[in-house]
This record gives sequence, structure tokens and C-alpha cells, in this order.
Amino acid sequence: MLLSEMTKGQKGIIIAIDASKQLRDRLISLGLMIGEEVEVIEYTLMHGTFKILIGDSFVAIREDEAARIFIKAN
Repeated sequence: MLLSEMTKGQKGIIIAIDASKQLRDRLISLGLMIGEEVEVIEYTLMHGTFKILIGDSFVAIREDEAARIFIKAN
């Protein structure tokens, strides 16, 4: 499943990131790494962004970025 397919309140573990090195490095700097648990807090259709919880941090990413992150849903 892709992070972009998850719904509000759904949790999962990142199992892969299919992105360019530049985007992968940016996502890693935000804490989005393989093995990390994420929870979708909110999706805003108007802005096309996902607000997600990683550990104790909230991060907002664009829908096209979320579509490059593969998740094993809990």
C-alpha cells in the first residue's frame, strides 16, 4: 500500500521509498525512513497534503511524495 492510499487514523510501517536521491534525502531528513511507523493525522484535499505523525513529530508532505512511500499497514 502507498502512504497516499492511507486514510485518517491509519497506521503503518514504511517498507520502501521509490524516489530520486534528492527526494529520498529530503524525506529522510523529515524522519521518513524504512522501518519507521507513521500515522495519517489529516489529509487536505484543497492543498493535496498529508499531515502525518512520525514518532513525536508531525510532518506535512505533498500527495505526490506520499505516493512514493510504500507502507505495510498495521
